[in-house]
Amino acid sequence: MNQVVDALEERQEVERMLLDGAQQFLQARHSLQRARCWRSEGRRFDARLWSAMGECGWLGMRLPEELGGFGLPLSAAAALAARLGAALLPDPFVGCAVAPAALLAALPASDLRDALAGELVDGAQVLTLAWQAQPGEIDPGWSGVVLARDAQGLVLDGTCVAVEGAADQWLVAASEDGQPRLVRVAAQAAGVRRDAQLRADGSAMDTLHFDAVRISADALLATGAAARRALGVALDETRVVAAAYLAGLAEAALDSTAAYLAQRVQFGQPLAALQTVRHRVVDLDLQKRLAFASWRKACEIHAAVPYDFAAAASAAKARCSELALRATREAMQLHGAMGYTEEADIGLFADAALRHAPAFGNAPAHRRRFAALAFGRPAAPELRGGFPAGPHPATPDAWAQLSDSEFAARLEAWLQAHYPPEWRQPIVLRLRGAAERDWLGTLHRHGLRAPGIARAHGGMGLPLRKQLLYKQVFDAHGVARVLDMGSTLLAPILIRYGTAEQQARFLPGILRGEEVWCQGYSEPGAGSDLASLRTRAERRGDVLIVNGQKIWTSHANNASRIFMLVRTGQYERKQQGISLLLVDLNSPGITVRPIVNMAGDDEFCEVFFDNVEVPASRLLGPLDDGWNVAKSLLGVERLVNGSPALAQQAFNYLRQMLDAAPDMRAAALPNDRLAQLACELHDFHGLYAETCAVALAGQTLDAEYSVLKLVSTELFQKIVELVMDLAAERGAVNGAQAFGAVNIDLHRLYMVSRPGTIYGGASEVQRDILARSLLPAKTR
Repeated sequence: MNQVVDALEERQEVERMLLDGAQQFLQARHSLQRARCWRSEGRRFDARLWSAMGECGWLGMRLPEELGGFGLPLSAAAALAARLGAALLPDPFVGCAVAPAALLAALPASDLRDALAGELVDGAQVLTLAWQAQPGEIDPGWSGVVLARDAQGLVLDGTCVAVEGAADQWLVAASEDGQPRLVRVAAQAAGVRRDAQLRADGSAMDTLHFDAVRISADALLATGAAARRALGVALDETRVVAAAYLAGLAEAALDSTAAYLAQRVQFGQPLAALQTVRHRVVDLDLQKRLAFASWRKACEIHAAVPYDFAAAASAAKARCSELALRATREAMQLHGAMGYTEEADIGLFADAALRHAPAFGNAPAHRRRFAALAFGRPAAPELRGGFPAGPHPATPDAWAQLSDSEFAARLEAWLQAHYPPEWRQPIVLRLRGAAERDWLGTLHRHGLRAPGIARAHGGMGLPLRKQLLYKQVFDAHGVARVLDMGSTLLAPILIRYGTAEQQARFLPGILRGEEVWCQGYSEPGAGSDLASLRTRAERRGDVLIVNGQKIWTSHANNASRIFMLVRTGQYERKQQGISLLLVDLNSPGITVRPIVNMAGDDEFCEVFFDNVEVPASRLLGPLDDGWNVAKSLLGVERLVNGSPALAQQAFNYLRQMLDAAPDMRAAALPNDRLAQLACELHDFHGLYAETCAVALAGQTLDAEYSVLKLVSTELFQKIVELVMDLAAERGAVNGAQAFGAVNIDLHRLYMVSRPGTIYGGASEVQRDILARSLLPAKTR
């Protein structure tokens, strides 16, 4: 987690300076009208602007300083590309600056490499790669162009496709006797024929035909493994920058569409006021957030974990290529007939997406490549266990002072020693009753209870960073879920709003695991619309008389107490006049009726209150202000609830099942859904890490919580749905089934996945929340 935060801070500073300069450059030299002229006039190249880009240092920003560049990280080039994509700069920054620079930086030292680097940096020569034998190829086959030798020297024959049409020199992938070669070829060389084609945005693409093209021996840049490695590295780095360009393009298209929807009126209201339109915009925004997270994660992996970089590059390119095409298609639809006219800017974005989305590999090809690479590695490192053993820290202070790696190691060692192995069912098992109390009591006795509660109140008092790491280690070990509402939901507001007597009465029992609390919020007709609740509490002297009903009250039949919202007053706004009460469930007049779900569990309950007397001293916080008290539950718990944990564990189950069941594996590996879900999970880890880093930096989060809730629950469901499809008839079997060394109850797994998009605010409600932050206020 330290690496994520440090990378965020460093990246933000570098990007800020770079993007400030880019904004000034674009304002002075580029506009959407210029992009429109490229499309209508079919321009091949703007030499003056290219020279200006060289003066800004953009052309050689990725070259090391010894080659005349600036040695900036990949994240800087990607951030710049995102800004250029948002501006629809058609000049070939990716293909003629990033790609050749990445190749030259990866090549062995030579006079030719150094000379080409100098020409690239100052813009004297425009370079590009020529490596594809067939359209759509994503891994070099080295078969399109053949290098031979005769008495006069080296001769090239063959064809390369999809080459940037602006170049003065090409860096060509060829083969000699089946072995890779990289050679430099001048555009004006004898025997070269260029078939030029205009792309949708007006830029040029060439197919190169080499017919006995003679080159000198000193035009050979690299051979064998060195050539193969350099081109592979260059292509993956270029893919990440191309992905960022596409993400920026998509973001600008969505911003433009949101502005149009706000001002376009039909049926007496802005189009942005229509719920179907708002939810479509939200879904596109979710994909945009994942796209930015994906290319940023690839940049971080490039810097820190290079052996994982190829897979991360493919994930980023797949995500951003698909986003750009989808965002521009839907933007045209949301513009209505206007979106199909020449005067609408959205057509420019659509054409640019058509140009850039397939370059260096399209989305389906890269999803398949990602899956092939990812399935050759262990499960995602974000949730991987296996930490070394070590001594158990004696006090909560000692835990807080450990480094992150030491903290994780000691915590995993403790779990190995104290967590019952038969409970390692992190999805389908939820500890309840005596098992729950035993486990929470064990944590308390060993000083590992309530990581987010201050030590003065009996918790561990860990900083946010270590609270997240604590949850991560528990997930990696396979610790079963515990619905611990007492410490996670009630204790924070009890500490903030409770009296000294309330804290002394209730906190010790919560932390020892002796008193189990449930939450009484939802009612018939007041689920996601919680402020419409009707359960009332009337003041009579020193007591409050409660009448009404709560529903979907998780584990009320195992709980001893309930914290609940009740109506105590009537005001203009329905969020006013609500209070929060602490109630003993054994009070006369309370009836708890379990509701059996489709998995056969009685996890949810109805709770009826018939003239229940509650002492006025059990009012938590001010009278009639319970809505604000309940809303104050922010921070780590909401981050934890939106984590990739359940989706990752379901995906790990899927992998174990595929390893154990040959028929499922045969059906799954060619299945594009598997590749797509693998990419989605990878991207969500990136988005979650970024969100945590923002929280750790003390920046405000709001809509981000709804984003995490939506993505985590819906991705979990999609993975489980694929599991059930691949399991075929086995998916309808009750009880655990053996898949190799793991036993999985598929029916229960499916049922556990379904309510996630309902509880804690249904997905539709979360989309409404996000829509308010995306669309202008006048549409609300």
